[in-house]
Amino acid sequence: MFLVNSNPATIMTDKEVADKVYIEPLTLAFVSRILRKERPDALLPTLVGRPVLIWRWSCLRLAFYKN
Repeated sequence: MFLVNSNPATIMTDKEVADKVYIEPLTLAFVSRILRKERPDALLPTLVGRPVLIWRWSCLRLAFYKN
């Protein structure tokens, strides 16, 4: 399991929470690079509000789930 977080001050960046922790901006470019590297079987986004909806639809448009 891996975790992507843009805020290094949160507890979610603790190595005990995930096997790998990426502290990167939550932009499509960074997240797509991580997804291609890790090749996850599933995604569990824990963002809230409008930013997560925009991010999710951007990913769907680029067909990440098919690659």
